[in-house]
Parts: sequence; C-alpha cells; structure tokens
Amino acid sequence: MASHFDDLETRDPAEREAALLAALPGFLRKATVAAPGLARWLGDIDPEAVTSRAELARLPVLRKSELMEFQQGDPPFGGFADPAALRGNRVFHSPGPLWEPELGAEVAENTARAFFAAGIRAGDIVHNSFAYHMTPGGFILDAGARALGCTVFPAGAGNTDMQVEAAAALKPSVYCGTPDFLKVILDRAAETGKDLSSFKLALVSGGALFPSLRAEYFSRGIQVFQCYATGEFGVIAYESAAADGSPNPGMILNEKLIVEIVRPGTGDPVAEGEVGEIVAAPASTPAIRWCGSAPATCRRSFPACRPAAGPTPASRAGWAAPTSAPRSRVCSSIRPRSRR
Repeated sequence: MASHFDDLETRDPAEREAALLAALPGFLRKATVAAPGLARWLGDIDPEAVTSRAELARLPVLRKSELMEFQQGDPPFGGFADPAALRGNRVFHSPGPLWEPELGAEVAENTARAFFAAGIRAGDIVHNSFAYHMTPGGFILDAGARALGCTVFPAGAGNTDMQVEAAAALKPSVYCGTPDFLKVILDRAAETGKDLSSFKLALVSGGALFPSLRAEYFSRGIQVFQCYATGEFGVIAYESAAADGSPNPGMILNEKLIVEIVRPGTGDPVAEGEVGEIVAAPASTPAIRWCGSAPATCRRSFPACRPAAGPTPASRAGWAAPTSAPRSRVCSSIRPRSRR
C-alpha cells in the first residue's frame, strides 16, 4: 500500500516552502484582477514583491466579520469572487451569514489527501453525514472522497433512522461527518438491532473530538481521524495514521497552502508557544491572509511523525494545526480543544 498520496508529499520542506512562496505573486496578480473587492482591500500593493513570509505578513488580514460587511455593501460576494469561476458551479450560504463560491478541483485533491492519510483508499464506501443543504461542508468532503476513488453515499445531516437503515444496507467502511453524530447513529443502530459493524474508519470535522469519545469509537471497532476545514479553503490540516492504524500526534498541513498563526486582532505572526488565530493563503478562492478565527498554537521544535522527506510537519514549517475542531499537513504535537 502506498504511504504517500503523491510526490508533492515527499518534497523536502525547503523545496515546498520555496514553491509556495514562488507562486504567491502570480496568485495575487490574477486574484486582484478577477476580484475587485480583493484589489480594493489590499490597496496599492505590488504582487511581484510578495515573495517571502515577511512580505506576506505586511498584507492586511481579512476576517470573516469584515468580509460579511463587504458582502452586505456589495451583495452577494462583496467583490471577492471570480465571476468566471462561478459559471457551472454552486454557491453556498453559510452561517454568519456568508456567501461562498464553490471551491475548485484543487480543493478536491487536497481533501482527498486527508482521506488517504487516514488509511482510506479507492473502492471504500463513504457514508457522508455532512450537510449538503446551503453550506459547502458536505460537498467539500464528498468531492475529496470521490477524487480518491471512493463511492460516496450523500447522507447529509439528520434523519437518524433513515441513515441507520441506509448504512445497514450499504455497509460502508467509512463514516464522514461531525464527531458526535457518529455516536448518534451507532447508538440508534444498537437500539434497533441494526448492524453497523462495517464502519472501520472515520474522518470527522466541525466539532470537538474528545479523547473519551475517540476511545469509545475505538472500543466499537472504529479508528477516528479528524481534519480542519473551512468553506474558503477546504481541508487545511488533517491527522494521519501510524503503522498500526492509530492516529499520529498532531496534524499535517495541506499542500499548496501557506498557513500562519497570528496574534488575535492583528496580522502579526506569533512567537513559538503562543496561541493565535489561523490565517491561510492561497486557494481556489480569491482571498489572501483569510482568518476564520480558529485558535492554534505555534510550534517549531516538535519531532516529526514522518521522515524529513515527507509532508512538512506543522512544527517544522513553523505553523501548528488548530487546537479546536478539524486540521491539515504533517504532524506536530497539537491537541484539539473545544471552544467555550
């Protein structure tokens, strides 16, 4: 069985960093032409000069609250969507409210990495319980599973009894959804005498996976992995499986994304060991230094979970995975933490 999704994951960390930074000027040049709102937000910048993390840190951070204001003043997208990319695609309306264009094929590939890292392979049947109604979550994970070659049942959210009936008949090996809803359907199946023992793996997001809940799933024969995803970038970070199938500590930062941890309320990168907000760039959507306010801790010195010739450990890259809900790219010792 292959140990890596593709050759991008075996690059030297310095090579990966150089490639990401080299792509920034072209991304900014195209994005500011396609999205006038982004051009107004960034002001009079020279895209060709943004070739380092230091120069990137000079750009303003775009927070969800600010994008909501732009969208209210210039509906529906506030000038932050490429009209050409909207043709033939979906648009979503997420809580906030926030309008979001559907992400491109590159995001499906990055989501597939999270499934692959969890030990999921082509031919597996995935029961996807993320919502397909109005919001992008269900579609993002659906696209990633299918890009890997999985068969997907689009279960969506709710309808517990129908989901139990469907899973008992289809016998999927993979659950995909929020951490707590897996327990809901497993408990309901036990109450009604339905056999859901086909579930062996799970990729969860959108909620806290407490150690006690993970242990309960393991006792029921299911190894659970989590990922951190947003509607703007797809999967940003994810857990990976060790040789024995158990989760490695920490998370892996995804390919083709630059992730920073900044001091809350500012655009300033934090020092090692400090907690800050996750800021990401770029992806298929015209946004740069986008912040959804997920908390994370900066780590630069943890040992890697894989050899140096592998996906960049979050610790080695200098940017840690989020400490609440889901994540993405190779591991440092970051632990999930629920928001209060």
